[in-house]
Amino acid sequence: MGKKFSIAVIGLMLLCTSQVWAGTSGNGAPQVAQTRFAFCYAGNVKIVYFSDIVTFSTTIASSFAAAKLAHAYGDYVTKTYGLPGFDRLRCVTADSNADVVAAKKTYGGQFGNAKIVEIVWASPPSVVVM
Repeated sequence: MGKKFSIAVIGLMLLCTSQVWAGTSGNGAPQVAQTRFAFCYAGNVKIVYFSDIVTFSTTIASSFAAAKLAHAYGDYVTKTYGLPGFDRLRCVTADSNADVVAAKKTYGGQFGNAKIVEIVWASPPSVVVM
């Protein structure tokens, strides 16, 4: 019984410690927000809406930030342009504006005969968090 109790106590300590570290870089210091750059697109086989390049601040991994931005962008395109549905929706993030500009050029040529519409995302999130 003593060994089982010891293992349970250690497990509980680890669980509690991980909760204390949530929102930190693991050493108790707060995470530093990073400035990131992104563009998003949403559309279907006929039309694809490309956003302008946006800047945002985040403390989460870029893949999570891109997913959160994509959700917000999809909502924006649906409400603003009345797009009833789309089969392509993505936000591409990078550390520099130049990297996002290059990626946007690459993605712009991948949609065949779909009409590409450049739009200004009127109110993109400036901070992306969990």
